[in-house]
Amino acid sequence: MLLRKVVSAILVDLVSAQDLSNEYASQISRKYKQYRNSKENILNNFDAPASVLKEIDFDLKFGFTDLIDAGLGLDVEITWGNCRDIAEESVKEAIKQMQNFLSTEAIEAIGNLISPAQPQGRITLSAEAQESDRDKDRREITEKWNKIHDNLDNEEYLESVTQMITQKLFKTCKSIFLRGRESIDIETVKTIVQDKLQEGVLKHPDIQEAIQDTQERAKIYSSEANVPEYVQERAQEIFSNTAAQTKEREVRKLIQKLPGIVPHADIMITPSLLRELPIETLSSLTMTVKMDSYTWTITERGESLHKAKN
Repeated sequence: MLLRKVVSAILVDLVSAQDLSNEYASQISRKYKQYRNSKENILNNFDAPASVLKEIDFDLKFGFTDLIDAGLGLDVEITWGNCRDIAEESVKEAIKQMQNFLSTEAIEAIGNLISPAQPQGRITLSAEAQESDRDKDRREITEKWNKIHDNLDNEEYLESVTQMITQKLFKTCKSIFLRGRESIDIETVKTIVQDKLQEGVLKHPDIQEAIQDTQERAKIYSSEANVPEYVQERAQEIFSNTAAQTKEREVRKLIQKLPGIVPHADIMITPSLLRELPIETLSSLTMTVKMDSYTWTITERGESLHKAKN
């Protein structure tokens, strides 16, 4: 067994132990709450018990059986930077094309959907009333899409979409590297870019709300209106074109390796086997582990992890 797997298993068990402790503490904390009906609860006068694993010391005895050449390690900093370069370029191009779409053909198409025809299901109105309703619907919908157009290049929003693509690209590169491959297929990169652009842009709540509102109003004037399909098809075309512009030379250098050899130690830790070895052939690893607590913060920009205050 590899030494790193043994150590990682111990650390995982440590985290798991804290998780189980937190879960149990959460369950019994209900017994310490003040009853809503003001019924007396003696335990309410005490603090709810909880435990925190701060440190653990252990001494691991093992014997070497072999050193395995694991090859080169992944250069996390450079690989992450390469992933971000592709993400930034893709987001910049996609947003530019989306803004062009919203400022030209989208507005024109919406105007055509809210046509001069008699509204479906409405009582017959005078020409003046019909015109007033049409103009109001067209104006309000146009203002909503113009606002989305202006907000697309907001710095915080651009950063959130860029992070989505960067994280997915890096995670995929790391997974590929750990499986023994040193390069990623360009089609895989294009798929990631396209999927994450769709998730970050097309599925944004503001755009989904605008699509739904436009569809509801367009249906009044045209039974054949299908705004969701129209916007989705054009957006997917834009994201596909953006992904297709990914340069092969950038993909080839995406995964970068650290110089030098990083050997892995194959060891034996089974007590029965260790007893058979002379004491001078045994090695020992002493570790002191301290657990830190973190909190998840979820915002419109995404999720982040912060160290909790002690």
